[in-house]
Parts: sequence; C-alpha cells; structure tokens
Amino acid sequence: MNLSTLRQAIDQADTAAALQALRSLWEQAYPATLIASVLSECNPHLDRVYLNLDYVSPALLLAPRLKDALLHCALDPIRIQATHSCDLPVFIRRYLNAVLRGERPLYNGLPQIEIRDYYGLVQGAPVSASQRCEGDALGCLARDSIIDNRAPACFYRIGSLATQPP
Repeated sequence: MNLSTLRQAIDQADTAAALQALRSLWEQAYPATLIASVLSECNPHLDRVYLNLDYVSPALLLAPRLKDALLHCALDPIRIQATHSCDLPVFIRRYLNAVLRGERPLYNGLPQIEIRDYYGLVQGAPVSASQRCEGDALGCLARDSIIDNRAPACFYRIGSLATQPP
C-alpha cells in the first residue's frame, strides 16, 4: 500500500478504500509527514501537527472531503451538538482544531486538554490489555468519556485538574 492508492481512493470518493488505505499505511508505520501531505488536502482547516492517525481517526481526517466517512466516526453527534451547538461536519470545520489544541473540551464535563498530552497520558497509563484503548487519541477520549460518563482516570494525573475522580 502506498500514497498513490490513498490519493486514488480519495479522488474517486471511495470512502471504504480510503479508510482501508489509511489504516494500512498506519500499520506499515508509513511516515506520518508523508501521509499528512495527502490529508491536508482533505482537511485544510486542521493544523498540520494533528494530521496524524495517532491523534485523530481516519474518518475525521477524511470527512471534509468524503462526507460518508463520518459514518465511521467514534464521536457522539448528540454530545457534539450539546457541547458545540453544531453537527459533526461543522464541528470538524470550526471547532476540531480548538479541541485538539486544548482550547475547548470535546464534550461537556470533560476538561480541555491538548490531544498530544492526552495521547502521552494514555500511552503511559498502567492498564490491562483489556482496558487499553486502541486507535486514535481523540477516539479513545470519546469512548472513555461515554463508558465512564466523566473524564477518563488518566486526567487526574494532570496538575491543573482535580486530584481525585469526582
């Protein structure tokens, strides 16, 4: 699998093939900077540093160009609406960068945290294999908050946040 396969899938608006190509490139440890060059064409509103499959899901990275990619998104559209007063496509365009930068919370009730910091916390958290979050950091944050209906436990290691879960 290579970048031309990904570009071709995107150009043909083949969401399934584009998602598969991205997953394959990620599994092959293809250089993130090269993947980012293609993803920046799909998602020009996103800061280049976040065009990384460790931080953001393939579905969200492709969604501005391939709308049906949102069908594969781990974000809860109801909670996005409640928090940001918009639907997922508008959220991606207007607010995703701010969430990734830690300027806005993903969902109400969650603290604001820069996604690279969250990724570091998740990677360093001592959890069993069954508790380990697979995939991108934003998807892990979304899933963890739905399971717990509060901030994931690793947030409480951040000095500016409460020291104990509520």
